[in-house]
Amino acid sequence: MEELLKCRLCKFPFDMGEKQPVILKCGYTFCEQCVITRNQKLFDCIFCGMIHDFNSDSFYVTNHLVLQIINKSESGARKNNSPGKIFLKFSFFEFDSTL
Repeated sequence: MEELLKCRLCKFPFDMGEKQPVILKCGYTFCEQCVITRNQKLFDCIFCGMIHDFNSDSFYVTNHLVLQIINKSESGARKNNSPGKIFLKFSFFEFDSTL
């Protein structure tokens, strides 16, 4: 589970600063610093190969789900004075992808 809270490029844990998790149009999440550091006109996802236009307004967005998991883990660790353990319960739902 801890691997899901790390950037798949640099392997550092996500945070609220430079390592903020961002999600690309293809659905993969990396830290903002790695995405910006590559600073190319096109960003090819190392996992699916989808090519993203760096100049596009919606090239990437913050992955708020990952940030919520990190915040919940950190606040739980502070309450218990122990390292945070993360337990997730996912519910799946259908959505209209034609939007």
